[in-house]
Amino acid sequence: MMQIPYFAYGSNMLTERLKERCPTARPMCVASTEGFTLEFNKKSVDGSGKATLVAANALRGKVYGVLFEMNDVDLPALDRAESSGRGYCRNNNFVVRSGGQEQAVVTYMAAPDAIEQNLRPYDWYLDLVLAGARQHRLPSVYIEELVTTLSVSDLAPNRESRLLALSLLAGVDTS
Repeated sequence: MMQIPYFAYGSNMLTERLKERCPTARPMCVASTEGFTLEFNKKSVDGSGKATLVAANALRGKVYGVLFEMNDVDLPALDRAESSGRGYCRNNNFVVRSGGQEQAVVTYMAAPDAIEQNLRPYDWYLDLVLAGARQHRLPSVYIEELVTTLSVSDLAPNRESRLLALSLLAGVDTS
């Protein structure tokens, strides 16, 4: 088995969520990437906006996330969870910075045809992103930016992904 470095910047930042998908995943450190912004304009099958990285004008953008390490046996499960090839595209050589060093990692970004402007994340999805950011102590200024993200209520209260998210959030201490 080979170890794969994975950069999570959305709901997968929450360790418990990622471990549900990839049992061998373990958090390593906070990492960032420059020249990108975080947007919630990747259209989900449920009609809401999911997180993606978008190239920023000039090099002004900076996105923080969590660098995980996992066994390569978990990569197919992560591909399925991220709908790789059907919404998100896996990038195996995405560059992040952690501890003053640059490193090539795996991450996922929305395919151009999966981006739709004016989408909002569901409140429970944004709560997963915020919980992961707090759990790994991303910079407070960055967390405050996430807090200002507009979200919408999910009109399907029994949606399986919503119920799973609420269950995960109930068991997480992010204080």
